[in-house]
Amino acid sequence: MLLLGQIGEGGGAGGDGDWSHSNGLDYDPADDSFILSIRHQDAVVKIGRTSGDLKWIIGDHSGWGAAWQKYLLTPEGDVEWPFHQHDPSFTETGTILCFDNGNCRAVPFNPRMAPADSYSRLVEYEVDEAEGTVKQVWAFGGEKGEKIYASSQGGAIALPKTGNVFGDFACCRFDGDGRPSESNRGDARRTARLIEVTHDAEAEVVFDLELLDRSDEAKDFSSFRAIHLPSLYI
Repeated sequence: MLLLGQIGEGGGAGGDGDWSHSNGLDYDPADDSFILSIRHQDAVVKIGRTSGDLKWIIGDHSGWGAAWQKYLLTPEGDVEWPFHQHDPSFTETGTILCFDNGNCRAVPFNPRMAPADSYSRLVEYEVDEAEGTVKQVWAFGGEKGEKIYASSQGGAIALPKTGNVFGDFACCRFDGDGRPSESNRGDARRTARLIEVTHDAEAEVVFDLELLDRSDEAKDFSSFRAIHLPSLYI
């Protein structure tokens, strides 16, 4: 992997040299490690805090060189990999929740999914470090819920009191015909969706806020790392 100078937005080649675009982390006190989202490598990894040692990689197995093969977690059951993800965090049960932007549903240089067909997800993984395996234990988006494509930014938060999950579908781009897009130019426009869902196998939407402009002008609305507050007075 690690295609220096070749990775850009949308999972394609010819980018701006931002090969990592690391965008979120969480701490694991059990073994003094961090989980880290490396967006432009389409990978969530675990790294020792003091040693700097790589422990494992959650991500599509395509394209990784021989030196990295031993770190790739083996999928158990039906696992859909994250692509260009954001905001990984540990839940109270030790699983890993993140916002899977889903850009192209492919790593370079595999066949890309068209933006109009792409989708983003809230997704939860369970890692067995002893066995070197990963399971997908929950998801919302795509085939499991509404099909929404937020090609950049985004976040996922497990809510402690209700057990629900709050998703920041922060930057949903659309072309002039209203189709999902990855363009920032011309008549493209952006909207944001803030959605709370239950943590059930078939998640139910309990809150849905859309930020958009309905005028004829291509005005942009987006959010980034929105948070959920039970009350402004707590």
